[in-house]
Amino acid sequence: VREALRTRSFWQMAAALGIGQIAMSASVHQIPAMTSFGVSRTTAGLVIAAVSMVSMVGRVGTGFLGDWMDKRKVIAAAFACQFVGLLAFAYTGSFWNILAFTLFWGLGWGGSVPVRFALLADYFGRRSYGSIMGVMSTVSTVFGVAGPVLVGWMADVRGNYQEPFVLMALTVLIAVPII
Repeated sequence: VREALRTRSFWQMAAALGIGQIAMSASVHQIPAMTSFGVSRTTAGLVIAAVSMVSMVGRVGTGFLGDWMDKRKVIAAAFACQFVGLLAFAYTGSFWNILAFTLFWGLGWGGSVPVRFALLADYFGRRSYGSIMGVMSTVSTVFGVAGPVLVGWMADVRGNYQEPFVLMALTVLIAVPII
């Protein structure tokens, strides 16, 4: 664990995954945001259910992709999908925006999860995997706490959810070159 903590790779991975976690944890605001965009609560709930279904495809798909491609590129692509999905979400106003959000955010959200665990094992092995994963998860959680608080605060201050979700999109975009 100490060896891993002394590497640039660990901290770069922690930063990228932590930054990605900011946007993921802010998803708790997605239903209130959609209703503020004029989407009914029922439709908003169905969209989130559809996102969860699409995320399963992303999880399985990137799991397979990560077995034969550079996992960093797979995670970067997942983050790029999250970026596109969040931008579509922030500008929700039509069926096409909701569809783009559902597909891109769902694939990106689901797709970023399984490969990160495999990437950690590739870099640092299995001997101390649990401890290293625990430290990495703690770093991500610290970042993740900021997402819902920041989005909620911005929505309260600015009076809309569009700006906070554009910020979340830009935040996740920052994680692409870092990973």
